[in-house]
Amino acid sequence: MGGNITANGDVHHLDHFVVAVMDPARAEKFYTEVMGARTLKTQNSPNMTRIFMKLGENHVGLFSQEKRRSRNVKARTLTRVIPSKFRRRNMTP
Repeated sequence: MGGNITANGDVHHLDHFVVAVMDPARAEKFYTEVMGARTLKTQNSPNMTRIFMKLGENHVGLFSQEKRRSRNVKARTLTRVIPSKFRRRNMTP
């Protein structure tokens, strides 16, 4: 992969998107009570829960993500996660 990719035009509508969540029930409650979405369908399987929701004109998929078991992994600070070219200047950690 390489080179510069450019796109022309404006985005006027986002049909659907998926969010990986650690706690599907909690995420569903948030999207319902805070964002005003409504649940369309829930699919449960042994290794994943999928909750399909309607939010305005958009569809949102809340897909469960397994908790990763890590040993002695330090939490990364925000300044390490966000590349420097996207950070605001004069921000204190």
